[in-house]
Amino acid sequence: MKKGIYVDGHERPDVVDYRKTFLNAIAENEHLRNIYDDKDLEIIPPTLNPGTTERKHIPVHHDKSIFRSNELQQRVWVTGGKMPLRKKGQGKAIHVSDFITEEMGRLSLSEEQVFCFHLSHL
Repeated sequence: MKKGIYVDGHERPDVVDYRKTFLNAIAENEHLRNIYDDKDLEIIPPTLNPGTTERKHIPVHHDKSIFRSNELQQRVWVTGGKMPLRKKGQGKAIHVSDFITEEMGRLSLSEEQVFCFHLSHL
């Protein structure tokens, strides 16, 4: 089974420039986030300047995974020494997506919020 070429563009100049801009913005606001003590990982909350509009920042991280049946299949049956025709796509998949914070873990809706969401879309 041969693998094809995959190019995602993560080293394109515009992508590299955006990444640098994004990381600089994150660094500028680092003082507004929790930090953790090196010894016991106790939370040290940010010190906000009184009389300003500064507020604590809580990073929200997005995590996703895609699962497919037989996705790690390394071997194929070969008949008569010829590679079989294979589908171009990988078939159906299950996409699992979460938003995660340091303080609360996975973000999720309560049963009441889910119920209200469904009612508002009737």
